[in-house]
This record gives sequence, structure tokens and C-alpha cells, in this order.
Amino acid sequence: MHLLCDLPYVAAKKLFHFIDYDTRLSLRTCSKRTKIWIDTLPIYIYGLKISTDPFYIKFSDVHDGVLAHSDMGNLLYGILRETFLSLFNVIDETTIENTVDKLKMILRNKNIRIKYFKVSLVCNSPGYEEVTSEQVYLVTNLMKVMLASLGHSIRVENFWIIYNGDQQEVLCFLPFFKPGTLKTIRLDNVESEKVYFDQVLILPQVVQSNTVWFRRMPENKLSLESFWNIPLVRFDNAVLDFHEINQLIQHYFQNDTFKYFLIIGVSEQWFPDNSQPFVDEKNNKAMIVEGPKFAIKIIHNLEYRAIVLDKIPLKS
Repeated sequence: MHLLCDLPYVAAKKLFHFIDYDTRLSLRTCSKRTKIWIDTLPIYIYGLKISTDPFYIKFSDVHDGVLAHSDMGNLLYGILRETFLSLFNVIDETTIENTVDKLKMILRNKNIRIKYFKVSLVCNSPGYEEVTSEQVYLVTNLMKVMLASLGHSIRVENFWIIYNGDQQEVLCFLPFFKPGTLKTIRLDNVESEKVYFDQVLILPQVVQSNTVWFRRMPENKLSLESFWNIPLVRFDNAVLDFHEINQLIQHYFQNDTFKYFLIIGVSEQWFPDNSQPFVDEKNNKAMIVEGPKFAIKIIHNLEYRAIVLDKIPLKS
């Protein structure tokens, strides 16, 4: 251990990159000196995935172009144990709590960066929805408490959450990421009858991100103001008419942050009768709206029932 601690910073940083996460946790307990090294050297995590059915927390790293995975704890044992417990409609709270505690030891490093952070909170085992629901509640609340206790925000580049509850599950993770570092946020609500995003959309993490992808449009319909400052937005199964899109375009002309907008699930007769769209080179209905600095092309893709807003230069 003295060898590690006596290494020059650059050399130790290089060596540390190749040490798996279980070994890092073990090194923390060797001495105060190694604990300081583990807690301060920068950590770059390619992928972090949290699943509730079956429960696991898994890391992915790329070394020399090869993707390698490591699990916090014995994944196979955890799955078999969880399957056994699910037969009796109980959850293994101790294993979940211990695994989240291990994750905290890694995330407490203020120099940590995560490229892909994926969370799956859905039931993959038909017939065990009640057990999964209890497990989701436990995992999300433990994660919320743990992330809040770190004392610093996590640098995450891409966040993807698959869930079937309300926005409270999203709020157990997203507010604890460092604003301005998120490139992509993907919110996949797969089953819930009512979808809400009002508390999520006002978060600085969302407002300052590059791309937000909504799997489903909320029942109460979002106001245009809630997302029109996000550079790239995608909605699946959205309901926005021509008038609303035109309002959105007029706002985009006043801001240079706009890049791209997509909604999927529109009707075949989306353009109103009094509009004059043309057929573009890809056989899509299209219309060009010119602004003071750039133009926006409205594309109605009939095959995918999609409306695309694309930023294009003004004709000279």
C-alpha cells in the first residue's frame, strides 16, 4: 500500500484507472493514506446502471476500446436470492441497503464523472408487480437520501430513467446531478396512466441540458414555455397543433439556442387546409418559416407520423 501512496500523482492516477470498483472499496480500509487516495483521485465511469427487477448496481468501463462490466456484489447470487424471496412476496432490504452504501463510497468522490447513468424502475417479472413496486420505493428513497447526503453534485453527461410511476421517481435522481454537465436526459414513462413533468422541467439540470427526450406526453399537456429554451427536444406520442408549433418557432427566432425539435404521433392531416406546404426531396410535406437570423423547416414525415423542426440557414 505504501507503494501506491508514494507514487507520483500522475502515475497513481493512471494506475487507479485500471482498478475495479470492489478493489477500490477494499483499498479504502487498508490505511488512512489509501483512503485519501481513493476519495480524491478522479474517477471516470463510462456507465452506471441501477435496476430494481432484478436488483443490481452495475458499472461499465472502456479499457483500450473494450467494454468491461463490474457488479457491486455477486450479481448471480443476488438474482437467485431475489427470485427465491419473490416467491414469498418479500424483498431483501439488507442487500439493497448494503449495495447502496457501497455505491455511496464511490460517489462521495468529488472528482467523479459518469458518462451514462441509466435507471430501470419497471417490473420485468409478470405476476410480481407488487414486490417490484415495494422494491422500487425502497431503492429510489435510499438513493435520494444517499445522493442528498454526499454534499456535492454528481457530474453526469447522459441520464436515462425507465419508470412507470410519477415524477417523484425522477426527482430522486435528477436534482442531485451537477447543472450544466448533462448533455441528454431521457424520461421513459412506460405504463403510468397520468404523466406529469411540471416539477422536473423547472430543474436547472433540465433547463441547462442539451437534449430532453420525453417518451410520453403528459395528460395535462405541457405549456410551450416549459421546454422552449431547451436546444433539442423530442416527444413521443405528443399532441401539438400547427398553431402551437408556429408559436414555438417564433420564440426560437428570438433565441440562438435552438437546434432541433421532434414530435412523434401526429395525425396524417397535421397541416391546416389554409397552409401551403410543399413536397420535399424525401417526399415529405414541408414548409419553411424565415426568421431574422435563420430559417426553420417544418417537416411532416408521413411514414413515422412525425413533425420535425430543423434549423437551416437563410437563403442569400
